[in-house]
Amino acid sequence: MKKIALLFAVALFLACNIQKTKAQYSLESPTRLLFVDNSNPSINGNSPTIEDTATELPSITVGVFQLKFTSCEHWGTGVRLNFVVTNISSSDWFFRGNAGFDSSFYAFDNNGDKHRTNLFVNKRTIGLIPAGVSTKGHIDVLEVNRNVTSFSKLGVVVTKQLTNSYGDRTDKQTPITLANIPVSQRKNTNSPNVYCTLPPLYVQLNSCKRRNNDVVISLTMKNIENNGKALNLRFYNPDIAYDDEGDRYNEMKSIVGGAEGETDVSVSDIPLKCTYIIKNVPTNISVISYLKAEIFQPEDMTIYNCEFRDLIIE
Repeated sequence: MKKIALLFAVALFLACNIQKTKAQYSLESPTRLLFVDNSNPSINGNSPTIEDTATELPSITVGVFQLKFTSCEHWGTGVRLNFVVTNISSSDWFFRGNAGFDSSFYAFDNNGDKHRTNLFVNKRTIGLIPAGVSTKGHIDVLEVNRNVTSFSKLGVVVTKQLTNSYGDRTDKQTPITLANIPVSQRKNTNSPNVYCTLPPLYVQLNSCKRRNNDVVISLTMKNIENNGKALNLRFYNPDIAYDDEGDRYNEMKSIVGGAEGETDVSVSDIPLKCTYIIKNVPTNISVISYLKAEIFQPEDMTIYNCEFRDLIIE
């Protein structure tokens, strides 16, 4: 009987503590973007019916943190949902995200495909936010098709972490689910034949001309982020090119800011000349059907692509 009573007491204690850690938050202002409390992080559990259509990104308060979502756009091979997080309490707290495989981090797009998500603050998985201070964060949705225009559901877990003077750490996790999130495609090229997966980098196609046996693609690039910071990028020679007859070319080079081949360049809002050269193209070829060049950004250790399709050779 004593063992049964003890087990009952332990179960009651755990139930009370679980009840205390349920996700609690409120929308700051009316919005048609639906946020739902998902106290059970399992995506297979019961979910509220989603009826609203998203038109804007709101603010939301999760415990001691206020999150203001600012943009959601295709970024690299995925989608990035940006936010500003503010510590609205009177104490310093660590904001912890995730860059792993937790099942509470997921997204479903408008095609019905499921994706993993990662949550970062200041491009890290954890960061100290002093009382009353704001900082930037983002949610990355991984490997998203370019035709995706929204997410029907997106789940992450916001964790506040406090470490006392003895080094003891206290975590409180709040699973949240966002629904009906619109995804935008930034217009960062001047031609529908050009696609750049790094949104702050604007790529202007100037010409595609034959020069003897070579085809020269002339471009102008600049940083359109308008935040006063340069994009530190590493440009590589193009690695894939095909003509309209299906032949592939392996001999190519890039010239960026006057430097040939692999080049580290800081791209500001001042236009920068870039040239891609495809060597030994037969004179009967009139169209470059596809060309891809990689651009590496050391700051986030990510490779982005510049792609060109159906370029008519002048």
